[in-house]
Amino acid sequence: MSERVYDVVIIGAGTAGQTAYSQAIKYSNNILVINDGKWDTTCARVGCMPSKLLIEAAKRAHKSHTAGEFGIHNSTQIDGAQVMQRVQQKRDYFAEHAQAEVDKWPSEHKLQGRASFVDANTLKVGDRLIHSKATVIATGSNPVVQEGWREKLQDRLLTSDTVFELPTLPKSLAVIGTGAIGIELAQAFARLGVQVHVFARKALLGGLSSPELRQQATDLIAQDLNLITNSTIQDATLVNDRVQISYSVTNQPATLHVEYVLYATGRSANLADLNLKQINEKYAGSLASFIHEQTHQLEQLPIFVAGDVAESRALQHEAAYAGRVSGMNAARYPNIEALKPYTPLGIVFSDPQMATAGQSYEQLTKNNIDFRSSTVSFQRQGRATVMAENKGAIQLYGALLAASCWVQSC
Repeated sequence: MSERVYDVVIIGAGTAGQTAYSQAIKYSNNILVINDGKWDTTCARVGCMPSKLLIEAAKRAHKSHTAGEFGIHNSTQIDGAQVMQRVQQKRDYFAEHAQAEVDKWPSEHKLQGRASFVDANTLKVGDRLIHSKATVIATGSNPVVQEGWREKLQDRLLTSDTVFELPTLPKSLAVIGTGAIGIELAQAFARLGVQVHVFARKALLGGLSSPELRQQATDLIAQDLNLITNSTIQDATLVNDRVQISYSVTNQPATLHVEYVLYATGRSANLADLNLKQINEKYAGSLASFIHEQTHQLEQLPIFVAGDVAESRALQHEAAYAGRVSGMNAARYPNIEALKPYTPLGIVFSDPQMATAGQSYEQLTKNNIDFRSSTVSFQRQGRATVMAENKGAIQLYGALLAASCWVQSC
């Protein structure tokens, strides 16, 4: 069994892993990146880029359908196969760009394979033992799917990792989940002519926690699709090559038949294959509560965690920043530096767009912070009226905590 010692080993070559490499290489040339799968990023392959491509097509269709208000009348035909073909072609372009960055790295800095820990300073990849002075875990995440659904629904079950592979637009779609991914894709498909049904246990859209803004967003988004709130799904099965969903609303049973189901309730960290229990049993389930927010160090170990695997805010700019901090600290270990995290920012690219900057209404309330709020409606705002987009509102929250303020809007 071959062995070698590296200054820094990075597991994963997505946004966080690539950024960690770009920082670590400034301090050492004795680096190894281990990756199992494609050498591109979640954002480029299955995240922000393909979703924005689909959303842009939906915007064009919607503006065409609603142009009558401006005295512009036309007939819009949507070619579902052409829509998805463009999404896939442009998606591949962005993924190839991410891959091109990795192609510039020296071949001795890259290893294809699946890494697992032997101890805090030792990894095993195939028949190789790899020792590191410090390690960055940047293995990303995978969509969460209810146990047994993949087997029962087979190719009729979609996730954000597979939905962009559809050869054409489906006729009907059930979306499970009302977070950013679920709402963005549900509305986009609906505006492209797909019959869309969205299931939600609670009326919580896109992370909005302000009751007033949440209600406005719910009312507006429900104009495009069938939003089934306060619902509980009992079962989903294949019947005559269609998905049959059995559910209830306020204890009233109902059944729905659709062509596909998009499961969009969140993503879970890719930890299962890392064998972290070799370091400590408590790391086997989740690392989130053991990661230092400003150094990204895993407790006092020579291990740093970056990107979606940390189960923090799953955003590209957050993954890139965490990768930068982790790569720098791994290369300089044990002389690590704490860097202040970004102000929390979340945006849902729906219509209306939903955004939160800083602490949300829910966080302020939960933390018993005495705050004041001010609401401004867009209904009479001049520019929005000109564009026929005068809907939604913005709320500003303020508290006497070093003159802090936060914003939430829809």
